[in-house]
Amino acid sequence: MTLIGLLLATAVTGMVAASFYALFILFHKNYRLQEAAAEAQQQARVAQGVIAEVEQAGYDPMGTLFKGVPGTAGKVPVFRNGQCRKTVLIPEPVMEATPNIIHYIADVNGNGRLYVEDIHGKKDIDSDEDVRFSWVGERPTKETCRGKEYRPWTLYRDSGGGGQEASLNIVLFRLDYFDEEGNQFPAVVLDTAQRARIRKIVSTLRAQASAAGLDLRPNVRTLELTSSIRLKALKPN
Repeated sequence: MTLIGLLLATAVTGMVAASFYALFILFHKNYRLQEAAAEAQQQARVAQGVIAEVEQAGYDPMGTLFKGVPGTAGKVPVFRNGQCRKTVLIPEPVMEATPNIIHYIADVNGNGRLYVEDIHGKKDIDSDEDVRFSWVGERPTKETCRGKEYRPWTLYRDSGGGGQEASLNIVLFRLDYFDEEGNQFPAVVLDTAQRARIRKIVSTLRAQASAAGLDLRPNVRTLELTSSIRLKALKPN
């Protein structure tokens, strides 16, 4: 083989190798894109699924829970306006309602009370009957009841034992509240009278893939979902 032929063969081999490499990079990038899309979709649907449980707010089959009397025999951590203090809990169907927080009470096990008592007489909140969802945005925060660090872009669920991560990489979370006639409440911290009139909640959330450093298209790496939640247990005003 002549020198020119050898150079041509080397050039062709290099071009073929470069083509295969470019094709490999393209396939790898597409795979990562699909992986990122699946991750965002999973996180969004998980968040939408857990927040849907708010529909049971005010469930009181025995009609004894919301009589304006304490629900426990002792002081428990109670959130009010984003702050926590130990006090006697007087149950309301919706204890807190803000654009990023929903805190509700429901007598899930139908025993007519919010607490259980062990063999030693110690009382504690029934599991999953006093539930608080809160979303942390760009900056991490510290939960005021127990001092737990909350990570950013995360939806938390607290059913009495402290906030647990319900869904990660939630870059947008908004709750809008409506009364029986469909009138929307202002996007502020709702007071007691306003909370008592809530009959529907519309949640909007957007999840994003956590993979960093990828040139991901915005419509691929995020998924936005909106759902309407009617508080079925509450009677019309």
